[in-house]
Amino acid sequence: MSNPLVDALAYVRQDFASGGIHTSPEVRMLMYSLCVGLRAKEVLELGFDQGYTTMALAASGAHVVGVDIAMTDLARTMVSGYPNCELVREEAEHFLVQAQDNFYDLVFVDDHHREDHVRSEAEMLRNKIKPGGIIVFHDVLFHSYIWTIIESVYSDWQKICLPCISLMLTDRDMGLGLVRRPL
Repeated sequence: MSNPLVDALAYVRQDFASGGIHTSPEVRMLMYSLCVGLRAKEVLELGFDQGYTTMALAASGAHVVGVDIAMTDLARTMVSGYPNCELVREEAEHFLVQAQDNFYDLVFVDDHHREDHVRSEAEMLRNKIKPGGIIVFHDVLFHSYIWTIIESVYSDWQKICLPCISLMLTDRDMGLGLVRRPL
């Protein structure tokens, strides 16, 4: 019989990228580690694409909601062994309007990278994350305006910009922006 945690960790470590312009195995491992370290109960992923990062998040045991305007068969298959995971086919901004305030422990943002969309999401997410919770934005160095938006919207929060931690995507530095809501 298959163990979902063992299966997920195997995918987390695999040497291929997934997602839009790629979420590396190292980023998936970091997201899993953040879930475990935060003892996250509620996790939101905006832009789940193929579902690899979603599966890594779900392997933590947290309740994970993945939101994307596209729904692939692969994504459904990737999370099919995780009853704690649900995929929602919807535009992220529409989902966030209805989402409960102060609800999520961890949010991973890797969907549309249009500047207006990123700003809107960042502003909406301020109220959706619990005190002490973390929001992780992908591609903050590849699209430098994302980090500028983070600095503006979250000026009173702890934040850090990390260079690419991938050993396989050395031709460009995607970067991660982490922000933590004050307690």
